[in-house]
Amino acid sequence: MVQKMFFRRRRFTLIELLVVIAIIAILASLLMAALSAARENSRRVECLSNLRQVLNMHLLYADFNHGVFCIAWDKKLNQWDTGYLYKKPGILASGVPGATATTARIFNCPDSASSLLVNRSWTAQFAGYGYNYLLSFRTVGAMPPDYRPVKVGALRNPARLSVVADAAVFAAGTGSRPAPTAFLYNTSSNQGGYADFRHRGRCGVGFADGHAASQEDFTERPADGNGYMDRLGYLSRDDSAYDPEFGTH
Repeated sequence: MVQKMFFRRRRFTLIELLVVIAIIAILASLLMAALSAARENSRRVECLSNLRQVLNMHLLYADFNHGVFCIAWDKKLNQWDTGYLYKKPGILASGVPGATATTARIFNCPDSASSLLVNRSWTAQFAGYGYNYLLSFRTVGAMPPDYRPVKVGALRNPARLSVVADAAVFAAGTGSRPAPTAFLYNTSSNQGGYADFRHRGRCGVGFADGHAASQEDFTERPADGNGYMDRLGYLSRDDSAYDPEFGTH
């Protein structure tokens, strides 16, 4: 006589099932955070690559123009990064042999679309980086034709002097949301364009000696009623990162 044996199949209890679901949810959130950080790091690396290329264009422009840096903008409202009405490449691309509209696309930070208020009716087609205004003018209030020619070979501290950087400004009608700007203003001006530390607290900067770096050193701007106090500021506590004549007066 064969004795039949019955085995009772064990099932998950509700508590065990909930624990498994919670573990899966935790692992998924960790994975999403890691993927988000990886994407952000990729955009920061791409941004630095853009800044190096824009910086090289500025240095090439100087080479072809008696060592003098590109002007920030002219009386016809052409800017260094874009032409009048934001339709064509600007003064910089026009002054570098071989530069095209495609080349001008490197002026666009990969994070600008998601982190800046972009309005195509008044924002340049390629936006995200600001050019050091003091490489064209003596003060941020100066305008064409009051140019100050600055020569690359006459700089006191090119490794410290910014040429281009991640930048933003609070424009009229934007509330407290940063908008793109083509200009980088110095600390003592107490004005924007500001350096924009939009890459997880880091700001991409291209320096006059030819190197680009991601900078964490942040100098807070005066409180002005707008938000983003921990993101928009200056690259140095004094004008050493901006003024090509810093320390001579």
